[in-house]
Formats: sequence, structure tokens, C-alpha cells
Amino acid sequence: MSLRTTVAQRLVAGLTLWLAFATFALADGIEGTWRLVKRELPDGTAQTPPTVVGLGTVINGQRHLNVFWRTPAGAPASFGLISEVKVTSSDYTETLIASVFDDGSGQPVVYNFSGETKAAAITRTGRRIAYKLPFDPPSVVYDGDRLTATLEGAFVDYWERVK
Repeated sequence: MSLRTTVAQRLVAGLTLWLAFATFALADGIEGTWRLVKRELPDGTAQTPPTVVGLGTVINGQRHLNVFWRTPAGAPASFGLISEVKVTSSDYTETLIASVFDDGSGQPVVYNFSGETKAAAITRTGRRIAYKLPFDPPSVVYDGDRLTATLEGAFVDYWERVK
């Protein structure tokens, strides 16, 4: 075995390990249990529990989310999601298992059991991880134990990791 082969093998092994650790570090950045602490509406109104309640988890490639709120008319509304997720250094990929959306209007609840897979590009700066959720409309920014979900013209949700 030549010295060139040994060096090349070590470089490949090192790069492989680096990519694996980078992927785990990224996954760890979004993994955990998240609690909704505040929602800001476009008119400046701030809602907190029990007016708006949310809990989500991302653990071992599984995502589960439930959010409940009241519409401006006072009707209850909710969104729930169960999916499989994969996070790499450049992409967030989600496969929908089930979702349910009740907008509180009295219209029929919308269910989705499509099994569809979608991906979104990730932007990472230090510990900050940002991307647009492929099935949910908000864009999300994870920064340590804080998460912000923004749906332009509708709300900004502030989440914190449950410890």
C-alpha cells in the first residue's frame, strides 16, 4: 500500500466523520420538545397560553406538532402534524404521515394522509438554523433553545425548548 493511498483513505475517512458529526449537530439543533410561549399578530396583539397553546417534538427523525388557538371571532382552531424528518447540513426533508387543520370557520376539517415527501434548503450561521417548512407555511429559525416561526401577514410564534 502506498503512502498516497493511506493519506487518501485518511482524508476520506476524516471527511466522512466530519459530515456525520455536522449532520448530528444540525439535528441536535432542532431536536427536542418545544413549547409555544407567545404569538404576535400583525396588529401588535400578543397572545399567550391559554389563548394560544402549542407543543411540538422533533426526536429521532420524527416530528409531532399540535397548536390550538381562537380565531378573532372566538372560535376554536387547531393544526396537528405527524411526520418523519431528515436533516443534513444543507437540507430539511419531511415525509408527511398525517396532518389535520381546522381553521375555526365551521368548514370541514382538512386531513392529509398523503405520505408525500418535500424538502427545503437550510441556512446555517453558527448555531442558527433557518428554513421554510415544506408542508406548513411558516419559515422557522432555531437559535439554541429558541425557535421563531413566522407566517408573513398572519403571526410570529415564539417557542422555547423544554428542558
